[in-house]
Amino acid sequence: MKSILENYLSKYYDKSDLTEPFCEVNDDFEIICLGFKVGINNPNQIESAFQKSIDIFNSIFNENDKVWILINGWKDPISDYVTNLFGNPTLDSCKWESYNESDGWSREQIFLIRNKEDIDFKQLFRSILNTEQNIAPRIDNRIHFINPIIHKTFMLWDGGISLGKRKSN
Repeated sequence: MKSILENYLSKYYDKSDLTEPFCEVNDDFEIICLGFKVGINNPNQIESAFQKSIDIFNSIFNENDKVWILINGWKDPISDYVTNLFGNPTLDSCKWESYNESDGWSREQIFLIRNKEDIDFKQLFRSILNTEQNIAPRIDNRIHFINPIIHKTFMLWDGGISLGKRKSN
């Protein structure tokens, strides 16, 4: 399965590098600020950021889409809590370790293919947004969602969303 991802990335995102600390998969991307102050627990701002992330995710992935997911164990190892949000973690998945010489870190990575409906993305997004607020449950892994049909990527982190698209020819 890893070769499926690598072949896709080399064809559509030739600047991608799975060994980079943030596991970059985009050639061209934009950052969308979620509008809340990191470290300040304001429930209204967090709820607004959550809803904005759901809306953008749903604009990229339709209900019946297959979603490619690349989980990058950036700071923390990838926990069972994270993989369980994607259903059966051993079904259609592949796990490996990457090493980056520039930072000297090894990081675990998992590639999965799931139906959108099988992903508990609401709990997943809440957990990602909780990270900088120091609220449990938290996820401090970089998770890239890839739509291989329209060639767009989505990555939510604690302060924003990275939307990627394939390079322009």
